[in-house]
Amino acid sequence: MSLFPCSLCKLRKPGKLANAYWAWFNQDGSRSAWRVRLCLGCAPEHLATLVSNSQLNPENSSVFACVSCGADASEDSSPMYCTLYLPKQEPTEYAVQLDSACAVRLQAMISTNAERLPDRGGVVRGPSPDTSAWDAIGLSPTDRLN
Repeated sequence: MSLFPCSLCKLRKPGKLANAYWAWFNQDGSRSAWRVRLCLGCAPEHLATLVSNSQLNPENSSVFACVSCGADASEDSSPMYCTLYLPKQEPTEYAVQLDSACAVRLQAMISTNAERLPDRGGVVRGPSPDTSAWDAIGLSPTDRLN
């Protein structure tokens, strides 16, 4: 019997659960992160977007095609990120390209059923103000301005 219940069906089932850690950036730039625990019965439906994402043929699909509905998301991109831990397997990371309508639906399902993770306090880093040995080759942005 699993120690924790499945996030979707709310039942404790035999065996270990999969853990999907989802994250995305909100309109205000803040990061939202969630953990979804999944039993074997609920995992296929919840992870269908990841299966669609991994089956894309890069030669025949646009980088900005929504993996959920196939619409062009180049002007309406809302990517989501997932690290998936399946029992007895190494973690797998996914970057899932979605349009905003599909992202909102997936985010609502996740935030309704999952456990919100605390803010790690991470910030998006820009270029370092320090100089390094790499600056000597003449490719830093300040070299191009002079």
